Amino acid sequence: MTAEQLDSREDALWQDVLALSMLLPAAIDEELHREAGLSLFEFSVLAMLSRRSDRTETMSRLAQATYSSASRMSHAASRLEERGLLERTACPTDRRSIFAHLTDAGLEKVQCSVPVHTAGIRRLVLDGLGDEDREHLARILEILLRNGGIAGDTCRA
Repeated sequence: MTAEQLDSREDALWQDVLALSMLLPAAIDEELHREAGLSLFEFSVLAMLSRRSDRTETMSRLAQATYSSASRMSHAASRLEERGLLERTACPTDRRSIFAHLTDAGLEKVQCSVPVHTAGIRRLVLDGLGDEDREHLARILEILLRNGGIAGDTCRA
């Protein structure tokens, strides 16, 4: 085995990390689609806006905070706007910036969707972990995000 190759334990661990990173969001996304009519990404956008006191954020900041591209954010905003869940407006002081604002219907939608999202997270992640396991997982995730340079300036959605 060369330095570039993973040993069998490392490879098994990586395969588990990869499976978790792909299957967990897909499972929550499927439940949100079925129960709330939202994708996980759409829910994340609406939830982020709902946490803002004015329910407004720039599209570029939303894209950054949801770990997505400007294009993906724009397509999602168009779908949400068509459904009356958010509105986009131009920034009066910066012609390059667009604001996304959560409508009353959007706030109601996200509030009705939170129980589905929370139940999925509890069932798929939290319920199987004790307090010590959660603390270990939190530390491990912090290390992985920091060491991978992934944490950056983004905020949690």
